Amino acid sequence: MELARRGIPFLVRAGVRFFEQAHIKDVLAHLKFIQNPQDELSFKRVVKLVPGIGAASADALWAQVEQWLRMGRDARTHLDSLAQLVPPKARPGLQALGGALQTLVAMRSQPSEMIRCVLHEGGYGEALKQRYANAQARHDDVLQLADYALQAESLEQLLADLTLLDSLEAEDVVEGAEPDEKLTLSSVHQAKGLEWRAVFLIWLADGRFPSAPALRVPDGEEEERRLFYVAVTRAKDELYLTYPMMQEERDQARLLLRPSRFLDELPAGPPPYEKWSIELAPRPELLEE
Repeated sequence: MELARRGIPFLVRAGVRFFEQAHIKDVLAHLKFIQNPQDELSFKRVVKLVPGIGAASADALWAQVEQWLRMGRDARTHLDSLAQLVPPKARPGLQALGGALQTLVAMRSQPSEMIRCVLHEGGYGEALKQRYANAQARHDDVLQLADYALQAESLEQLLADLTLLDSLEAEDVVEGAEPDEKLTLSSVHQAKGLEWRAVFLIWLADGRFPSAPALRVPDGEEEERRLFYVAVTRAKDELYLTYPMMQEERDQARLLLRPSRFLDELPAGPPPYEKWSIELAPRPELLEE
């Protein structure tokens, strides 16, 4: 997202991009409908997440919503009154969704909290458990989306930023001045068998690489160690092993991070590498304050 905004040429080596994954689209559909109550596709995607609501029930609900739109009535705050249009087993879920949408309308200036509301109060966390074997990983993805949304000043701004990505869906590369002048983004898995002149391995903090979920399963740490070996051997000439010293939490508190245990395992003695500490210059607005 940031590379696209800054006009930095890049190539993405991955299967499905983060914002194109089904569970991310599900969450964003809630936000899009709150922003635009005339968004039929987002509305139907959201209601079909309710157990017992299929395409036919979603069509019936949307037909009523269209009538309300012509009358000037807001479906976002009255959805729970349409329970008679869906099968009995779907009614509790629809009523719960209606309540969640009312809450989301009141939170439009806080897109990050809206995403957390969809996950928790809106019941999407439970839906993940029912739909996916890797529910915890997808749950973590949604929290990552919420963290990203912290930088958005409004729901409108967040969705506008996502529109920027939509314009790049058909293109993996933003062209630079020269054909080879681009940054390649890759997971470690996608990088197997490939080499680059310079490699930056990012987020080498304990809990991120190795990841916290991997450390909770047998042999998880050893598998992460093998991936670390794959990553560091992708570089031909230059290798940068990086980690942040701090991470800003959701409540804006700062958490001190520990370097990855894999960095501690690097050979002792005179190292074949230099150790750098990079500090950001203070922002001008902070100096003014």
